[in-house]
Amino acid sequence: MDLNHIKLPASVVAELYHSSLIDPDETAVNQAVADSKENKPASLPGWKWLGENKKNVLVIVNYPDAVHLPDHDLGFLTGIIGACKLSMADVAIVNLNNHPD
Repeated sequence: MDLNHIKLPASVVAELYHSSLIDPDETAVNQAVADSKENKPASLPGWKWLGENKKNVLVIVNYPDAVHLPDHDLGFLTGIIGACKLSMADVAIVNLNNHPD
């Protein structure tokens, strides 16, 4: 077993993460505020991003061989975003390699 494949008992994981990443009450308040506003992403000529940026969360990556990021990394990032109770519609992913200025 190496460091990338450590398996912890559920009780240990529960102790490590006894509080959630997102406060459910705060999320409800933020969602109500977001629903009351018009959340359309700004149109920036020449800029390409993945996602709809409804919650104004920007993820910057730098991949020279991909338009946004490779499929494997996108799957991993989608999992992290989902764990934060967000979706791809809530974020914008910008590949810095496509915008060197």
